[in-house]
Amino acid sequence: MLVQFSLGLIMTALTIAIGAVAIVVGGEPLRRRRAQLSGENHLVHHIVAITLVASVLVIAMLLIMLLWAMLLVGLGIFPEFELALYFSMISFTTLGFGDVILPDEWRLLAGFIAADGFFIFGLNTAFVFEVFRRLREINMDGWGTASVNHDLIGPAIVADRAREESRRGVFITGLGQHEKDLCINLEDCGQTINPVYC
Repeated sequence: MLVQFSLGLIMTALTIAIGAVAIVVGGEPLRRRRAQLSGENHLVHHIVAITLVASVLVIAMLLIMLLWAMLLVGLGIFPEFELALYFSMISFTTLGFGDVILPDEWRLLAGFIAADGFFIFGLNTAFVFEVFRRLREINMDGWGTASVNHDLIGPAIVADRAREESRRGVFITGLGQHEKDLCINLEDCGQTINPVYC
């Protein structure tokens, strides 16, 4: 049992590191191409960006499933790689048909594979939503709508916009009561906001 826990923890740490690298690799080109993402045809650029980010994440997940399969073959649990890969894929995705199972002495690894998959899917989902949020923030017009609904943006975005626009000498106009409340709350938290906004 101790061997299973040790292997499970080591593999989970390794796969989370791989997932983190995929997130950094997937996000870096977006950061460098911020101007392009806000220019003409930004909708097309957004679709390409999301597709590329998702592709990097899927490739990372496939790599992780391959690593789990290699461990299972290396331990002699499965005689052929295809069967080990099938098991790691159905366990990682928490599908778990039950048609292939681990021997009793290794069955705890199935739980580690499933928990790892659950965590990696959660990380990837959070990252994709963050990419969507950032793309939308780059083009504050809401992908074609005439104005920004300030009630939908959080205090951090209001504060970031205030700082950026203050630096550029541009001022937010037409803030509603909600935004004024956000400014007051941000001041209470010790964040400095240009008083022109509040």
